[in-house]
Amino acid sequence: MFIVLKSAAKPSVSVELGRAQSGAHAQGTVLNQLEWEDIRCASCRFGARFEHCAMVRSCAEIYGYFCDVVSYGQAGAVLVSGEDRLEFTGSAQCVAAFAILACMVYSECGQAAPYSFLLEHFCRVQGQTGNPAFFANSQNRLGRQGVESAVKSGRQSWHEQFDTLLRRKVVSVLGIYDNGGLNDTLRNASQILYSISSLTLDELHTDRGASCKPGLI
Repeated sequence: MFIVLKSAAKPSVSVELGRAQSGAHAQGTVLNQLEWEDIRCASCRFGARFEHCAMVRSCAEIYGYFCDVVSYGQAGAVLVSGEDRLEFTGSAQCVAAFAILACMVYSECGQAAPYSFLLEHFCRVQGQTGNPAFFANSQNRLGRQGVESAVKSGRQSWHEQFDTLLRRKVVSVLGIYDNGGLNDTLRNASQILYSISSLTLDELHTDRGASCKPGLI
């Protein structure tokens, strides 16, 4: 799977997702400035095989692309998986939020993959038509990889764990790429992602067990 990022301000780029292997399309700048022990989950499904967090590695090129794109500028992203395509267009901050969420859930990170259902809801909230076939086929692919059944701590609710993932892995690295606060695209994107995801998770059935994947009301 890969995502194509487009903006009127700069050439488009293609970023490969779900390649949790050493040196796989990683943005060296952000990774070299992180203490990976502080960013990786203690229960990382890759153990100690890789130096950096799979989710941060997957998101790094998204940060690099949008760090100098103004938040209100027009942009687009296309997720491609085989013959399936999912297009998303809008302001740069909304497209960046979509791209970050896609990188999170398709990064092969066992903690983020169970939240892949948020991507479809994110598109609906943003008024995007989406592609049902893309979501169905992507869900099946995660299931075949065994990533979707990753462990979620029973001590945290679904909302609490997603909030933790955002804060520890997404927001914590933005300072490297937001040009000293001069560009608000990435921070706005994180806020949009947090708000929409929180709204979605708040609407879930509250009587589902902590170990069960929630279903939308």
